Amino acid sequence: MKPGATLMLVVVVGLAQGASWSSSGASTATCTGPWQPVSPTLATGELTDAVHAPGIGYVVVGRGGAVVTSPDGQSWIPRWTGVPGDLLDVTWGNGLFVAVGAVVSVQDLTPLIATSPDGVTWTRRDRPEHRQLHARMVAVAWTGSAFVALSSDQKAWVSADGLSWPDDGVVMGGAARFDPEDLAWDGARLVAVGNGSVGSIAPVRGLVLASPDGTQWTWDYSFAEDDRWGLRVVAHDGTTVAITDRRVLTSTAPGQWTRATLDVESYPGDVLWTGSAFLVRRALQNGVSGNYLVTSPDGTTWTPIEGSSTLPKEIGRLGAGPGLLLALRTAGLFSSPDGRVWTAHATATVPPYLSATTWTGRDFVAVAGDVLLSSTDGLTWQARPEVNGTFLQAVVSGQDTVLALGATGEVWRRTTGDTWTRHSSGTTLALREAVWTGTLFLVIGFTGPYGQEAALLSSQDGTRWERLPGEPPAYLWKLAWSGSEILGLANGKLVRSSDGVVWDEVESLAAAAPLATTGLAANPHTVVLVGWGQMSDVVGCGYNLGRALVSHDLATWQSVDFPAYLESVTWDGKRFLAVGQCGLVVSSPDGEQWSTEMAMPWSSTLTSVASSGRAAVAAGGGVMVAQPQCTQVGTVRRRLSSPASGPAPASPTGGSAHGSESSDPLLNGM
Repeated sequence: MKPGATLMLVVVVGLAQGASWSSSGASTATCTGPWQPVSPTLATGELTDAVHAPGIGYVVVGRGGAVVTSPDGQSWIPRWTGVPGDLLDVTWGNGLFVAVGAVVSVQDLTPLIATSPDGVTWTRRDRPEHRQLHARMVAVAWTGSAFVALSSDQKAWVSADGLSWPDDGVVMGGAARFDPEDLAWDGARLVAVGNGSVGSIAPVRGLVLASPDGTQWTWDYSFAEDDRWGLRVVAHDGTTVAITDRRVLTSTAPGQWTRATLDVESYPGDVLWTGSAFLVRRALQNGVSGNYLVTSPDGTTWTPIEGSSTLPKEIGRLGAGPGLLLALRTAGLFSSPDGRVWTAHATATVPPYLSATTWTGRDFVAVAGDVLLSSTDGLTWQARPEVNGTFLQAVVSGQDTVLALGATGEVWRRTTGDTWTRHSSGTTLALREAVWTGTLFLVIGFTGPYGQEAALLSSQDGTRWERLPGEPPAYLWKLAWSGSEILGLANGKLVRSSDGVVWDEVESLAAAAPLATTGLAANPHTVVLVGWGQMSDVVGCGYNLGRALVSHDLATWQSVDFPAYLESVTWDGKRFLAVGQCGLVVSSPDGEQWSTEMAMPWSSTLTSVASSGRAAVAAGGGVMVAQPQCTQVGTVRRRLSSPASGPAPASPTGGSAHGSESSDPLLNGM
């Protein structure tokens, strides 16, 4: 350690396979609170189903726990459900919305059930017993006396009120194997379509099973061999219409199904009852032109809806209500009174990807391409027009001055007012990283796509810039100020400097654990690096684990592991706040005690985070969330292990901290 340098506790967060959290059960106070989506599109993921409830309006559900509601089909409001999984189907009955789906992770796939009286407030109804099962809920229907749901493990679940569900479903008979896809109530019986086989040697094919009450199921129909998959089914007043991968089938009596004749060969995609007629969405074959929607009053005679070729592409599902049709797709919602003219309802007031965010002392500032945004609370954002045409990559604040840095050396500066003015850094380097040291802004400028050449620039006020002498460490690309010295990440190494000119490597980090670092934060006592070190071949939520390495003296290291790798970290005066894959947000007041503030296994990776100490913002690809108010709560103490320096210390109760059950909601829910 350098003479006179401040002793630091160093925390490195990265990725390691096969590790887990450990807990001593101790508690302390830290800053946390509910997170909310920020001015989102109608959903961050795929919209999967819609239902209309008389007197309430429309509810649309989707992956990632997405819910969007509307009283009239014209004004749509995204709802923050907090449901940690995919909602795949929804129905209305007995004064209740019931949605089913799955909590998905690399480790498992478990049933998900949620209910709401109004579409706004949602409550999970699946219980710990259900989370021991490996299955997803695929469909749900209201029979007039009970809710019945189907799961992918060939089971049916019956609930009289939608609030209480059995510990396990009953196996659906009638087939040797059955993977349900959809479910409908025709007024007298439940009809399920899916895929399976009738006998042990029968080929896999589309099947129809039927039940009067959801407990006893019988075989009703097998599709022809060229109809390989049963996709969707809908029923009304004794008439049932099912679609396969190639055909539309209609039934008015048990076991009797007839193929409908359409005007041209097509691939059906969805079917619904509009309130006055059956409707099928289709894809036309072999480049044939025509209309995408066909309708029938009885399921027998089908007529194309002229002009429905304007239906937006990539539509996944359809929905309907009084005099209105809905078309659903990823982060998109469209409505039409007749299927001919469609209105888009998806709006995006926040860019899909934010490069960087910061807290300035009076507001949050974020940059995304040629867009600069500001917000006082993290929820409501205003785009600033001054920087149009400038590609911004970084933002930094200090001493009542905020700087937004551009890709060709531009610097946009704001002081105590709201006006941004343009300045030059004196170079054409791409300015991608900056830090305020208390007296100077220090900025890294790059050339080449991988920062092959770099320079360090300094300025007291953001208007006059000086290039520091010498060459910075190779591939220096992240900076932090500890309160006494500059810290940086350079080609996987942790480096430190008192002046930005002479740098030393913290050599003990190399012996602790392999890391590919992506972020860095510091206070006078603690330094945090985030990244990953060993990634699997699969890029997806839950496949790559995270790790924190902690040092009290920059010589020996301890470790704590996370269920997903972390991308970025900040210190806000109260806590370290780190974000990463699976929508993971974790915080720690000291680097030793960590709590999970949010986990969205469906979400894009969060890559940027900023916090005022009372509010916080996190952003990534296609998603932005905010914590508008920070409250004090107890956290779970995370004991740290040390592969480099021996076993973990004993817990305060006298036992080892290892092997204790994690109370982390992400681990228990994934």
